[in-house]
Amino acid sequence: MAGVNDRLRFVADQRGHPSFTEDIAAMIYRLVVDRRPGVHHVTNQGPVSWFEFAQEVLRAAGLDPNRVEPIATAELDPPRAAARPANSVLDNAVLRLAGLPLLADFREPLRRLVTQLV
Repeated sequence: MAGVNDRLRFVADQRGHPSFTEDIAAMIYRLVVDRRPGVHHVTNQGPVSWFEFAQEVLRAAGLDPNRVEPIATAELDPPRAAARPANSVLDNAVLRLAGLPLLADFREPLRRLVTQLV
């Protein structure tokens, strides 16, 4: 779509931590091998809105990130069937308190992925 549409519209009032399966899989493997019990939030770092994420995707692809326009969730047409939280940023506190390294900023795996796809 980024190659076809002049303007892209993404929600700017919902924030989260994008997570990449390759990074998460490596951490899950480590947690299993280390036999660490409990619930662990495992996300890449860098809280970001969907609007900002879309800009980063275009930037990684060498396209103009200014083509992305911010909108409010209320402006989605059609509206989403299920309500989404404005803040879904997960805290990797268990990893941090255990002295385990946190996953990289989401921009690093995003660049790797876009490079593989382009």
